[in-house]
Amino acid sequence: MFLEQLKNVFPFFSSLSEEDQKRLSYISYIQEFRKKEVITDGKCGCCSNIIIVLSGRIKALSMNEFGKTVTLYYLFEDDICVLSAAETLYEKTIAVSLIADTDVKILKIPAEGYKEIQKRYPAMQDFIRRLFTDRFSDILFALREKAFSSPKTMVALLLTEKSSQEGSSFIKVTQTEIANDLAIARSLVSQILSAFEKDGLIRTGRGKIEILDFKGLLAV
Repeated sequence: MFLEQLKNVFPFFSSLSEEDQKRLSYISYIQEFRKKEVITDGKCGCCSNIIIVLSGRIKALSMNEFGKTVTLYYLFEDDICVLSAAETLYEKTIAVSLIADTDVKILKIPAEGYKEIQKRYPAMQDFIRRLFTDRFSDILFALREKAFSSPKTMVALLLTEKSSQEGSSFIKVTQTEIANDLAIARSLVSQILSAFEKDGLIRTGRGKIEILDFKGLLAV
């Protein structure tokens, strides 16, 4: 039973009948993933679930036909992802893949079961619509930033963002991961990091980067 977890993330939960609260809880289930494991690849309707992050961090990305990826947003504890359930809830296919950015524990709610219960509660429908709207705003913002920001600015922002997420000036990240996150060439990432290091903004190591000057990075 996951009544407490559902109550914490769904503001409408207390308005459901006791029977529907239990039904929503009974169809939910927990899964755990190790860092870098694929949670859903965004290709199959059989993965249609509403996903609640119980612990850890998830990266949402889009991949083109050539295998190039763009990071769209991150999900943190108590965040909810509904795009993986779009095909069931709204008969729309949205190709967003979810990858464990750290070890994660998630609660999955089968979209079919949620859809059946929400027919009786307009508040459940409104909540999902708002989540879709907010998440699409995140995607549009990410794409806009990648389209109109310089590569140096994108790398600087990514480093400060990851540092904030980790709560440390030391970041465990490779040049390849940065290139994939920003959809730019790895060679360009290498050039930018070398320039940052020369300017005293960062110190690089094997698979890690130390930020020496946060203010300087944000001013790039």
